Amino acid sequence: MKRYESRRGVQRHSFAVAAYGDSPHLGECVASLLAQDEKSAVVLSTSTPSAYIQQIAAGNTIPLAVNLHAGGIAADWNFALRQARTPYVTLAHQDDLYEPSYARRVCDKLDAHPSASLAFSDYGELRGTAHRMRNLNLILKRMLLLPLAACGHTAQGTLLKRLILSFGSPIPCPAVTYNLLRLENFAFSSDYTVNLDWDAWLRLAEQPGAFVRIPKILMWHRIHTTSATSAALSSRVREEEDRRMFARLLPPVLAGAVRLLYRLSYISNKKEVLP
Repeated sequence: MKRYESRRGVQRHSFAVAAYGDSPHLGECVASLLAQDEKSAVVLSTSTPSAYIQQIAAGNTIPLAVNLHAGGIAADWNFALRQARTPYVTLAHQDDLYEPSYARRVCDKLDAHPSASLAFSDYGELRGTAHRMRNLNLILKRMLLLPLAACGHTAQGTLLKRLILSFGSPIPCPAVTYNLLRLENFAFSSDYTVNLDWDAWLRLAEQPGAFVRIPKILMWHRIHTTSATSAALSSRVREEEDRRMFARLLPPVLAGAVRLLYRLSYISNKKEVLP
């Protein structure tokens, strides 16, 4: 990974969009990235090249990188991250939307905390055309972040970073911006297909580097029947991967009890998902 200085006057940030299949929302996602009030580089990457994806890249004059060695979600995300040529990079999910101030605010936060591994914002959900700022899932995740709020929305030590991850994964992957100046060898693990982000946060929690949060909704995560999240819920993959994560974080009896409670956060996805 080539190193870059993070300073004013130099492009600080990239959006790397990992496109898979022909998502009808991809064009809208790219439009929200190009509409940022601080210009960011935007690159599309895919392991499923198609005329549709090529058309969106060409129509928006953004580069398209094709991964010829497809190997699942982790491989796709790692390939997308490697396309970045800036100090800070956001792995944008193809169905999601970003507020115009997202890039500027996360970059300012990372500039203010140069020891941070990552910065992330709050998020809301998109269900069809409805924007949901709160539901059971979102409320539970914000509750898990209360210890972080008590510390000025900055987690420095391993204990605090592990604490906010111990009862679930409240850090929304598409809202995260990575500081590649500190994460030169970072990669998602292929051992997980749903909780690969939670696993990544836990591994980073045990290394030097703060987690910093912007407690404002700066992006919208789309929930629909064809999303990877919804597919994982229906196939119970997430429940199995949750079991593995809780076993790493909690004593066995407590892990089992928390696992039962944590299933409540799936209710909103299962009952409210729209096509």
